Amino acid sequence: MLDMRGDAKALYEGSRHRPGYKEQQNGPWDDRFLCKIHEDQAGVGDDYAVDFCWSLDAGKYVPFGPVFQIRNPDPEKLLAFIYGTVWRHAVAPVNAALRLELGPYEQRLRAALFEGGPMNLQAVVGLSTLGDERGKPVRIGLAPYRQKFGDFSTWHFIIGRLDVHLKTDQKSFPAEWTPYLANGADPVVLHAVEPTDIATVPFLRSITDNIRAGPPRPGRRR
Repeated sequence: MLDMRGDAKALYEGSRHRPGYKEQQNGPWDDRFLCKIHEDQAGVGDDYAVDFCWSLDAGKYVPFGPVFQIRNPDPEKLLAFIYGTVWRHAVAPVNAALRLELGPYEQRLRAALFEGGPMNLQAVVGLSTLGDERGKPVRIGLAPYRQKFGDFSTWHFIIGRLDVHLKTDQKSFPAEWTPYLANGADPVVLHAVEPTDIATVPFLRSITDNIRAGPPRPGRRR
């Protein structure tokens, strides 16, 4: 998030739930629910993901048929980051009003992160193709949210060029999808779609419209 901020003084956080925006120094956070031991455990995946995102930014991926591949020397750490990002966002007290229920997957994610439980929830990673009207890539942080990924229920989030889907339902992805899963994969396949103007993406419109049209919060300047 700090890399995305660049030389700007702040990051700008918008929401589909409220007009305006908040200024953040390094992204949203909540320090009221993890002790240092558990924060350090989750941080192993975070540190790995920072390097992974830097590799994406540097273009260290290669064509693999119609998609791409990139080195992923420690797949469990990438999964730990994916699981941890979804779990922390859903259970963080600061997000209680959003009612982000994980159901039975809350315990499964927590066990995988902190108790040595299996990391068997399937994940797919991709190369974000969001851009502006001129086609220039746009790097954003999109907090995890529930969505339909084809016929499957997933939690989707984006950080910079990294686009992630974590499947949370009882159905398995088709067998032919196995080569495209992040689970245990080195190198890992990056799915990608045609470049998309961020202003035309339906699920982002409510967020971008609120940022543009809504007044900033009290005490904040545009």
